[in-house]
Order: sequence, then structure tokens, then C-alpha cells
Amino acid sequence: MQTSTSQAEIVGPATFNGQSATEVKSRVQVLTGVGAGSVADSKSYVRINGLDVLTIGNSSVVLVAGLSATVTSVFDPPSVWRHSLGVGQSVTTTSAITSTTTGIPVPLPPTTVSQTYTVKFLGYEDVTVPAGTFAGACKWEVTTTSNGSSSASTQWISRKGATLKSVSGTEVTELMSGSINGGSVGP
Repeated sequence: MQTSTSQAEIVGPATFNGQSATEVKSRVQVLTGVGAGSVADSKSYVRINGLDVLTIGNSSVVLVAGLSATVTSVFDPPSVWRHSLGVGQSVTTTSAITSTTTGIPVPLPPTTVSQTYTVKFLGYEDVTVPAGTFAGACKWEVTTTSNGSSSASTQWISRKGATLKSVSGTEVTELMSGSINGGSVGP
């Protein structure tokens, strides 16, 4: 089992790849399990369209061979997370994701992969994690297919958008503590 802490900050209006977006900064620190001690800083760029959240891209700082690198990914078309779904309904998006890596001595060429992303709303469920008990968390099934390989996870997300728990095969990730704009990640 993996445990982590996370902080998220909705920064506000931004431009990403020439498009208007909302920037969301996040930091996840893995406390136990696979990757213990690692810290991931990322920025996601989303557009809100009614009850839909469209992810147009992201930028993450990663460690490559002891050097810090930035990986920027652009989703074309944006992936969709539809918050208007009824129980049992799903939405599928297929995007070409082009990733560019900068900040390392030997430049890497951009790579593009096709990714199909299906999000299915399973309903509301109380969930208890080290960060506390969250009543009525949104439960989702997320399936990602890329290069002929699929992965699936079940995720419990607070109504404020924080991932509380994720189960993928035998790997369980739980929120130890966290905040959104300095406040609670719940209810």
C-alpha cells in the first residue's frame, strides 16, 4: 500500500499552448510504499465547461538521471471528466498526447501517443483514509488504454476534487493529509 500527502492550489486564469485555461498546481509526496520519499510537482491546465472538466495539458517536474527535467504534455482533443453523469454512466475520450521534455543536456524529440480514457461514475460512497472519513465521496472507475495496454483504477474523490483513495490492481494509494487552496479537501 502507498500513502501520500497532497496539496493543490487553483492558481487561476492562464494560457497553455495558446488556449485559455485554469492552472491548478499540485504537489504529491509519497510517504510509504512504491516511490517512498519522492515528490512530484505538477501543473494541470483545465477548462470548465458547465459540469465538464476538460484537461488540455499538464506540466510536471521529474528527475531524470539525477537531473531535473520538465515534461509538458498537450491533449488533443482535451480529455473529459463529466460531473453530470448519472450512476453507471460513462464518458470516453481518445486524445493524441504529445509530450516534450526540456531541461536535460540531451534534448529528447517530442513523442505522441494515442490514449483512450474512460471515466465511469459509480455513485457516492463514504470512504475512510488516514486523512479522515469523507461522507459521500464520488466513486469513479477510470480505464486508460495506450499503445495497446490498458490499466484500470477505482478512485474516490472528494466533492472538492481531491483524490482520497485510488485502487489499481493490488496497489492502494490513500491520502494522509492534504489541502486545497489552504483549506479542507472535504467533505
